[in-house]
Amino acid sequence: MTKCQRCGRDVEGLPYTCRYCGGTFCVDCHLPEEHNCPGLRRGPIGDKRLVPGYVDRDWELIEKLVASRVEDARVPVRVSRPAKVVSSRGSVIGKVIIAVTITALLAAVLGHFVVPRYTRPVDEKRAAQLIMEKINAYRVSNGLPPLQWSSYLESRCKKWADHLFGKILLEHSSPPSDGRAWGENLYMHVEYMGGLIIFPFIVIPYPPRVTTESLADEAFEGWRKSPGHNINMLYSAWRYGAVAVKCGYTSGYRCYVVAQFSDRP
Repeated sequence: MTKCQRCGRDVEGLPYTCRYCGGTFCVDCHLPEEHNCPGLRRGPIGDKRLVPGYVDRDWELIEKLVASRVEDARVPVRVSRPAKVVSSRGSVIGKVIIAVTITALLAAVLGHFVVPRYTRPVDEKRAAQLIMEKINAYRVSNGLPPLQWSSYLESRCKKWADHLFGKILLEHSSPPSDGRAWGENLYMHVEYMGGLIIFPFIVIPYPPRVTTESLADEAFEGWRKSPGHNINMLYSAWRYGAVAVKCGYTSGYRCYVVAQFSDRP
């Protein structure tokens, strides 16, 4: 027969189990106040809410007290230490914010410094030389003398190519003021590339498809198929010429080609 853990008497009928400390008591001792229940402070067993002022040493005292009574009554008593509930929501949000910030910074560095610097598919100087070689070969095949390279025209071409690239437009420059015969061909290559979106408003662009050789072929063939530009390349009065190329990332990947011709160096 079950004994009451408070008074030690045999419990007739069904014993009462305290929902605060888990002990077994008779009808006279079953109320928490009657058996000085040690679990009143923390609340019912299974309630995981923390009790204000709770510290570990309180439970150590409670466990010792219950253990002494169990030893006297020789009846097993279940005592559950309340679980400490710690919300991890705040720490998770903080980690997410830190991760997003680091990713955004890396994307900004890659998109605006690393990719443009190390993905330069066009050698501007080499492209200009190839275009001039194609123009001269075209002139020779049509019975005209090849053009000689002009440092003066090269300087004008470079200056105007930089101007077009900075303004993102395509328009002819003004003729030289010394009254010389002069002509100019312009060409623009544009790639509106996609990119890898890492963070809002930060995009790592895909490398452009154009190459030095393909740009030279593209510019020359474009001029050859255009009547006005074709006449400029085959004009018999020209003796000097120069070409400049400017490429880079600005509203996509753009290459500006400027060729100028003259009868003077």
